[in-house]
Amino acid sequence: MRHTADSALIDEAYAESRLLLDELRSVAWQVYPTILDTLGLRAALTEVAERSAVPATVRHALSDRLAPEIETAVYFVAREAITNADKHAGARTITVDLRAGEGEVIVTISNDGRGGASPDVRRMSVRFSAHFLANVQRIPALRMARVSG
Repeated sequence: MRHTADSALIDEAYAESRLLLDELRSVAWQVYPTILDTLGLRAALTEVAERSAVPATVRHALSDRLAPEIETAVYFVAREAITNADKHAGARTITVDLRAGEGEVIVTISNDGRGGASPDVRRMSVRFSAHFLANVQRIPALRMARVSG
């Protein structure tokens, strides 16, 4: 009898530890996804899109990987916009477009839901200019976003 009780207790502890490990991985991913460093912006944003409750599409038209600091900034801007559209816009679809302009990276996030501060706004476009790209390391929040370990 005792072995059965011990076995059930071990099984329960194992199941609980798996749940806790999954939660820990989720929290760590939300802080800073390692996929951004290993596979780049396209893969990291695709993973965000796959996790979204609203179907999201990432259109990546950048020919090369960006500097790590720029990828981090673009990632967090896009992730926050996807999260906000997911939670607040009542959207059925979300689209993230990444493309290069002359001396800038252009990120456009759009959805078919209602706007935020202005109900007519369903699209947000952020331009990371050459000036921004040259001075990104001076922004403490971007340096802090990269968690090592």
